[in-house]
Amino acid sequence: MIESVKLTKRFGNLIAIDDLSLKIKKNEIFGIVGPNGAGKTTFIRIICGILRPTSGTVYIDGKDIRNNAVELKRRIGYLPEEPNLYLRPTAYELVRYFADLYEVEKDFFKERAEELFKLVGLYERRNSKVESFSKGMRQRLAFVRALIHDPDILIFDEPTMGLDPATSKNIRDFILKYRKDKTIIVCTHYMEEADYLCDRIGVLNRGKLVTSGTPAELKKLIKKENIFEIEAENPENFIKNIKNVSIIETKGDKIIISCSYKELGEILEKTDGIVAIHSKIPTLEDVFIELTKG
Repeated sequence: MIESVKLTKRFGNLIAIDDLSLKIKKNEIFGIVGPNGAGKTTFIRIICGILRPTSGTVYIDGKDIRNNAVELKRRIGYLPEEPNLYLRPTAYELVRYFADLYEVEKDFFKERAEELFKLVGLYERRNSKVESFSKGMRQRLAFVRALIHDPDILIFDEPTMGLDPATSKNIRDFILKYRKDKTIIVCTHYMEEADYLCDRIGVLNRGKLVTSGTPAELKKLIKKENIFEIEAENPENFIKNIKNVSIIETKGDKIIISCSYKELGEILEKTDGIVAIHSKIPTLEDVFIELTKG
């Protein structure tokens, strides 16, 4: 459905996207993850036709975004990280305005708006002014705005950023519920969110594609024999006393290491002040840290 071919985007001397080639399949949820400045938002803005590439291009259903931007934009529903909704109109008026921009027929709009407002739980508030909505309600309204023209490609940039856990879960469940016959791109910093939502995930770092695959495939990339979480009374002293062991991450008094059971036994014999040890199954967060470090 979507393919970038040797895509590059420069801003002066800064290379935001660097020779990126990537395929996104039809009707899948594809996650894009990476550290700040990895090029995630630049990439999706090029797909949306907001930015033009410096070189290379993106194809949607075989059509070059550079030459068919207006046509292809009609097929895309885009939810940016900051929706920037107009505050003075009612929710219904706001959605009607954007429907008119997409030339949505009136009969279709009426039915579509009712369906979407009910789906996101805002039907009873559709005639309330946007300025009266909470942040979570505005995010749900932004979904209605992005979907009102019934696009077959949905692009969500940090859809749950800054939301409380309950609202975040509602948003994720909404994406899953609405995925039928849609190709969805989710750009997120939350590895648990990517694991929960995505069929496949691409890891970006410094504008390059590091790797891509299903969550299960990515977790297998950590080939260390075993991963353990060590809780130590003096983490700094513990780290100084261990050698030839890969330290994946430190979190306060917890140190996550990779080693064999034999090496773990040697550590226990030589090191005092260990409070607890937990065997740790690799997560997407572990993969993310391993692939983007340095």
